[in-house]
Amino acid sequence: MGTNRDRILIVENDADISDLIARQALQSMGYQVQTAADAQAAIAKAIQFSPDIMIVDLNLPSLSGKDLMVALNSQGISIPIIALTKKGGEEDLVQSFRLGATDFLLWPVKEAEVIAVVERVLKQVHDRRERERLDRQLQQTNLELQNRVRELTTIFSIGKAVTSVTDQAILFDKIVDGAVKVANGDIGWFLVRDEGDRGFILAAHENLPGSLVNKVGQPWDDGISSLVAMSGETLAIHGDPLKRFRFNDLGQSALITPIKVQKQVIALLAIVRRAPKPFNSSEQKLVEAVADYASISLVNARLFRALEERARYMQRAAENAQAGARTKNGVLKTAGKDLFEPLEEAIRNLKSISAAVTSEQKNVLDSVILKLKESTDVLDKVTKVPTNTLPAQMLPVNAVEVGQSVLERYKRAAEEDDILLTADFTSDEILAYADADQVDQVVDKLITNALRNTPHGGQVSMRVEKMLDGQIHFLVRNSVAEIETQKLNLTQDDDKKEAARKSANGTQVLGQVKEIITAHGGKVWAESSPTQGAIFHFTLMPPA
Repeated sequence: MGTNRDRILIVENDADISDLIARQALQSMGYQVQTAADAQAAIAKAIQFSPDIMIVDLNLPSLSGKDLMVALNSQGISIPIIALTKKGGEEDLVQSFRLGATDFLLWPVKEAEVIAVVERVLKQVHDRRERERLDRQLQQTNLELQNRVRELTTIFSIGKAVTSVTDQAILFDKIVDGAVKVANGDIGWFLVRDEGDRGFILAAHENLPGSLVNKVGQPWDDGISSLVAMSGETLAIHGDPLKRFRFNDLGQSALITPIKVQKQVIALLAIVRRAPKPFNSSEQKLVEAVADYASISLVNARLFRALEERARYMQRAAENAQAGARTKNGVLKTAGKDLFEPLEEAIRNLKSISAAVTSEQKNVLDSVILKLKESTDVLDKVTKVPTNTLPAQMLPVNAVEVGQSVLERYKRAAEEDDILLTADFTSDEILAYADADQVDQVVDKLITNALRNTPHGGQVSMRVEKMLDGQIHFLVRNSVAEIETQKLNLTQDDDKKEAARKSANGTQVLGQVKEIITAHGGKVWAESSPTQGAIFHFTLMPPA
């Protein structure tokens, strides 16, 4: 059944035939029908009426129906045509199909046949239009997806850039640059809350006029940032309302976004567009995403500065603690406590933040926590420096428990570096006569050294066993390339000295390990080969 949306143009010089087809066959079915008696009139009505299909008599006077089809094609008018001819005009039909005819009717023709052909052609028209609509929709969807992917890629790159920076000056510049890019803005600036309660300070900018550039490091009052700071919500403003604020001469659209840590506004990010085009919701969300990354980065930078200060203090304490081994231990323990406390506080602060951020931002927080843990290298190097004194507390110690404790400590770090960390304990209880804390230090150093020198996809393994002579044997192996062949003066066995090998890191570590193990009455040695990797050994005495 036709609808009022379906329009048909009949091109026929015989009025009786036109009337039969139009009035009796098609109009009664609900189609909009118009007629034309010749080719010239048909072209005019094709432009004005915009028919969905045309029924064209091939034997028109003057210009034939075939000439009409040629003329329509030459003018870029593409309308499905049903060719009409008398029986015996099959040759004309063939020519019409070559010119683009869609279907045909042979006169005389019955009403039912006319309707069937028309509906068949209209179905083809509707199907084609639906395909074209779906193609346009698909293209639009693909375009939107491409834009979204481009936006997300940009946001990810910005987030990666800002969260990896601890230098505040560089960090602020990257935040402003990223926000201006994602918002398609022209001018941007970054304000941070002054710790001296001077309001907000201009910390960074992009494309500010020369008259304002010298205000970096000074209090900034643009008449609107304070409103955003109090509300804690992003504000988009354009047009006449913008004229009420002090930076209205910079542009005609503005977007101000707060940067918050634990619901407290600590900074503000402002973007201005010179054109009178308001910022849309997508651009606002992108700038807010930059602000979220910025909040994490600011916490990151502040915590790293605090840790660096503590580390410098730690280093000075270690350098000054040369009066004696026991005095040094006391100073280092105190300094270590001073370093661990802010570290733990920093991690707690980051974990408290993670409850209010997205899963993507939580991943960024996890990377920050990992970086903080890496900062403990200074602590490891200083607080675990062995002394020349004898072990403080010699007792029967389960070597298996010591090894398990150290492996559990580095399990997550190994997983993050894609390193397989394994252990082989020949028994659940293998007792050694030792200072448990110092043995823990030794195993910790060997595992740490092995992990640092093992590439992604490698393996680090530990073995603890009781030897036939009763001594307790520890072995730590990592799957690195063969280390440089040198003498390691680490054992008391002259035959093994020439076969021992070392790496730059391994030498230092084994030197430290030897001091502790020698004080325990044990031995330390290392070996390496292309097939076995680097292997570090030490022994302990069993309980009496």
